[in-house]
Amino acid sequence: MPRTFEPDQLLTALIDAFLKDGHFVHARNGKMFVLVVTEEGGEDKSSEFCLSDIAEHAARRMSK
Repeated sequence: MPRTFEPDQLLTALIDAFLKDGHFVHARNGKMFVLVVTEEGGEDKSSEFCLSDIAEHAARRMSK
């Protein structure tokens, strides 16, 4: 019997994990994003990822 994964469940888990690691999670245009700051060569670099899109993609792939 195939399992169905809901994007909202995965999104909640992603948000919790990033918040626990001290990253900034915010909403924009109805989607959730995380801002990840890393240090490279003594310089801070930031990257933003759409957690909503990641959760939706993962749920779709895992539900096959």
